[in-house]
Amino acid sequence: MDMVDWIAVGSVGTFLIVLINLYLIFCKPWLEKPKFAVEFKMGEPFCGKTSSSKLDPFIPANKDVDVRSAHWVRVSVRNSGRSVAHRCLGKLIEIWNNDEGKVIDQFDPTQLHWVTTSWGEVPFGNISLNRNDYQYLDVIVTQQGNEHLYICGDQFPWAKYEQRAIRNRLKPGNYILRITVYGDNADPKTKYLSLIWGGQNFKDISVEMHDTPKKAKGWLKDKKK
Repeated sequence: MDMVDWIAVGSVGTFLIVLINLYLIFCKPWLEKPKFAVEFKMGEPFCGKTSSSKLDPFIPANKDVDVRSAHWVRVSVRNSGRSVAHRCLGKLIEIWNNDEGKVIDQFDPTQLHWVTTSWGEVPFGNISLNRNDYQYLDVIVTQQGNEHLYICGDQFPWAKYEQRAIRNRLKPGNYILRITVYGDNADPKTKYLSLIWGGQNFKDISVEMHDTPKKAKGWLKDKKK
């Protein structure tokens, strides 16, 4: 093998090393990056009745009904990527009042409650999601005998931030809830929940999840027909 051949081999080797380094620096982290998949559908395990005494001290209820019966609405958050998603949290960013055609202004973005975090200890703590792991995020809750719809955020009745003087409950009506999931090493994922709340009983509710606010508004419009 003459000098020209050695130079050619060296050039190919250098090129391959550059490609490998580019892959390791740019492509591999992107391919293995954690990714959020947010899912919802009416029915178990996303919606369900449970017994809870958390609302009792704060919500007046008719003594003729079971004040411990609550109906929770949750979304699931899955890490569909190839590495661990660190410090994950979900926030309710915005509430659109579809009946009034405007965003509710008496509301701040609020962190929602992961099902696995203790209400008594760290109710709004972050969690990590392993590859293909998932967890449920509480969004809203209703209660038999009470017309209000409660947001499962840090303005929830027993939370330490309840004095912030911002909206923590919704009256009967049609709404769109903008929810975003965050992680330290993952791109945010946003979904929109169309919500119809009748306020007649603790399960008088219809919910559908969408990728865009336009689709969310369209669903509510179709429901009115």
